[in-house]
Amino acid sequence: MPMSIMLFQTRAPPYNHHPAIHNVCPGTETLSIQSDQEFLEGRRRNVLQYPSIVSFMCALMAELDTTFLSRIRYDGDAYFTRFEWGANANPHAHRLYFSREFSQHMDSLKLNIQNCLQSAKDECLNTGQDLDNPLVQDTIRTRVLDCWDHARKDYIEYMRPFYTNWNAGLLADGKNKTFDYIYEGPPPSAD
Repeated sequence: MPMSIMLFQTRAPPYNHHPAIHNVCPGTETLSIQSDQEFLEGRRRNVLQYPSIVSFMCALMAELDTTFLSRIRYDGDAYFTRFEWGANANPHAHRLYFSREFSQHMDSLKLNIQNCLQSAKDECLNTGQDLDNPLVQDTIRTRVLDCWDHARKDYIEYMRPFYTNWNAGLLADGKNKTFDYIYEGPPPSAD
């Protein structure tokens, strides 16, 4: 069975702050007893002085997340991962997850829409209507759009638990989010 891509994900660890990274850098035992400012400067220094440790730990966290945690969380069966340092020197991993369960769900939604289209056409043909008639085509389109809307809502509910770890920024007004996970209609206006 061909599998659909379930999820594309980019994950960047908080390498300036992550304890697992800084605990393996030399001199960390004295780092935590310093003032907050010195602690911050020490962590930044670690990142600049030990990029190989940062890279290794970020890749290790990405590997553990991909092969163990995410496979359970997303019920994935297969994945492709690419770990890289970005143009802004930001280590991160890109991943594609594949899932049989998700593929079956998507195949079911597609089949329902195809069946809806065929049913609407058959109904029109059985009553002697001409499928080339624009009014008949509008009727068929309306029925299929209803099926499409149902499939869209079903997909959103299925995927909703997977949209969890990206924080929205705020617009210039300081109140409205740059995006939200509200899928019904356009975002609220900023005025």
